[in-house]
Amino acid sequence: MGQVKFNLKDTVSNATTVNLIYRYSGKKLKMSTGIKIPSKHWNAKTQRVKELADYADYPGHNMKLQRMTRAVEDAYTHFQLRNEVPSVTQMRSHIDLILNGGKSIERSKPKTVVTYINDYIEDAESKGKKKGTIQGFRQLKNVMTSFQGGKSYEFKDLDSDRMEQLTYHMINKFEYSTTQIEKIQRKLITIVNSARGKYEINDTFNHKSKPWKVKLNPNQESGKEIAFTIEELQAIEKAELPEEYEGIRDRFLIGINVGQRYSDFKSFNIESTILINGRLHWDIVQLKGSKPLKLLVNDTCKAILDKYDGYPPVYSLNAYNHGIKQVCKLAKINSKIITRKFNPQGEVVSARKIQEKWELASSHDCRRTTATLLHDKGVPLMKIKQVTGHSKLKDLENYLKLNKDEVIEEILDIY
Repeated sequence: MGQVKFNLKDTVSNATTVNLIYRYSGKKLKMSTGIKIPSKHWNAKTQRVKELADYADYPGHNMKLQRMTRAVEDAYTHFQLRNEVPSVTQMRSHIDLILNGGKSIERSKPKTVVTYINDYIEDAESKGKKKGTIQGFRQLKNVMTSFQGGKSYEFKDLDSDRMEQLTYHMINKFEYSTTQIEKIQRKLITIVNSARGKYEINDTFNHKSKPWKVKLNPNQESGKEIAFTIEELQAIEKAELPEEYEGIRDRFLIGINVGQRYSDFKSFNIESTILINGRLHWDIVQLKGSKPLKLLVNDTCKAILDKYDGYPPVYSLNAYNHGIKQVCKLAKINSKIITRKFNPQGEVVSARKIQEKWELASSHDCRRTTATLLHDKGVPLMKIKQVTGHSKLKDLENYLKLNKDEVIEEILDIY
């Protein structure tokens, strides 16, 4: 049996909540005790409220903490005697039941969608779900929280009008692409399905057809999805850069030469390699899909590993995305790109905008560039798919940045 612990939500506040933490069977239960105290009155060593003569509430608070400790232990024993490993939600419910004297708790108001998402994330973390999956639900929570009225919405409030407004909120506030919006909408559907039977669900989610859901159309390219040419990559490799951007460029070149998502290649170092038949290979397990992959470490990557004694610098996603734009700007990657913004119905919602290519550079471009260059070399799509980790050939085809003008010219030559 694990140990029940308590800590403060905020260690410097004049009025902060005491939280209960309980780890068991690889899971983590976190719940509020409902006790608020000045942080200076907390004894972190004993995990109790300090016994101060001028603070009359300490005996009641400490009694409640002791009662909650026993409730957690009794709840866990209840499941243990049945040879069951309870979920975090089951534990929380049974603790509430014990604290309430064995009676079902009448909740005055159902959970809001945002609160439910937060609990879902905590449960997923306690079960060791993949970070990439959890990040998608965090993104959904962020969108819902920032949405007008979103903090107070219950599942029954998510009608078709609000869902359409939410889509435009993602476009206008976050400037998300259609693909990003579609992923967040799928996460919301997962949350709604998880809440079925517990809360009242709006009819808009009870039909297979969901007109508010964005429709992916590969022909509607905003122009922001770029891939680099061989000449541009050579210019980036040879560019004279300030020292602060050299590491960014080297991390970028590793990404180009492995063709993986940034979350996979951002921390590649010598420990990410193995020897196979005397040759050095990247030993990869893709975060999305947990697909194992072994790719030859080419001369460019070998030189980068040697340059940093096997450990190239690691950057946060924000630092990388900012830095790679500056690298491309200094390398004069300034060809003109026409970009547009589409709404979910496929209509242009802003006039076309002409930007220089360096302005659009981001973490997504390494994988797209690798796939495009391999395709241009005649590598079969099935082999490219194996490298990039796309689940469907159709998705990979839409991902490639093909020269459509060149295709048209070849067709015209037939006549």
